Amino acid sequence: LENKESEEIEEVKAWLQLIEEEVTKVFNSPDTSFYNQVHEFFLTLSAYGTAVFYIEENLNLPHGMFFKNLSLQECYFEENRFGTVDSMFRLFKLPAKEAYSIWSDNKDLEKKAQSEPDEQIEILHIVEKDEESKALPYKSEYIYFENQKLLSEGGYSYFPFMVTRWIKEDNESYGFAPANHVMPSIKEINRLKQV
Repeated sequence: LENKESEEIEEVKAWLQLIEEEVTKVFNSPDTSFYNQVHEFFLTLSAYGTAVFYIEENLNLPHGMFFKNLSLQECYFEENRFGTVDSMFRLFKLPAKEAYSIWSDNKDLEKKAQSEPDEQIEILHIVEKDEESKALPYKSEYIYFENQKLLSEGGYSYFPFMVTRWIKEDNESYGFAPANHVMPSIKEINRLKQV
């Protein structure tokens, strides 16, 4: 809204109220896992100084999206010249049967799911700027890491990873947690406990 006067129009007030209610429903729904995952997100942020929150649109879900706090050991990201994260490389594991349920047209995953359904396989998810596409500014690729074959590709109209740093220095992509300030004391206490 360009000015405060338009906020006083009854139709605009009703529309804003409707939008507020819909957004609240998304956050409160157990299907989206927002409150469960945002709690883990803040624990990760305060412990490690960097946290990654994934927001995925999925039309098969009742509210069309879900939220997930990602493990830092899965993620490698890059910033643009403005210090904004705009590239994510995520290497994660999931059981072969689950991977096959997602990419059911892949013959390698089908064989793996039939022979060893519970074996953990690695999937690489790459999301980065797509300079060529005007419709979807971020391209997405899922790669079966074992044989380096593309499982699927698509795009996002937004960058689906919120990367937050507690304290960040210039020329550093990753952040520092409050624990970094007392790390010498932590190490000293751990050393004394071993004696």
